[in-house]
Amino acid sequence: MIYKKILKAFLLIAGALVLSYFTIMMLIYGSLPKWWSERTKKEVLLTEVDYQALLVACQKLMKEHQDGQWSKGSYDMPFDDPEANKLPECILKLDPVHVDIEDDWVGIQMFGRYGFDAYADPNNHLPRGTQIIKGLYFFE
Repeated sequence: MIYKKILKAFLLIAGALVLSYFTIMMLIYGSLPKWWSERTKKEVLLTEVDYQALLVACQKLMKEHQDGQWSKGSYDMPFDDPEANKLPECILKLDPVHVDIEDDWVGIQMFGRYGFDAYADPNNHLPRGTQIIKGLYFFE
């Protein structure tokens, strides 16, 4: 009998904590956490992204990195760094949490679980993920 009361109290407290967490997230961010809609976002990334435009933008970033631009090379969200806000619009629209720029590779990561890798020459790398088009890969 006492175990039922303890279990009931525990469940009420746990439920209140979960509800409080989501309420705080709504107040701070104005929406639910990103992972809440992660599946939908992944589906959008796999069906509605202009892959050719994304690859061209990544190739441009690689070239600019070779020319000495993008000196930092690694950018985390939020992109409050003025240099990061100059990333191509098609990359910013993906709402990434992390972008790496190298001479021959660009990595775009969404919430640490999946994203895109673009390579200047995929033959010089061991690509992770599934090839979407030549030079562009989706990883999970």
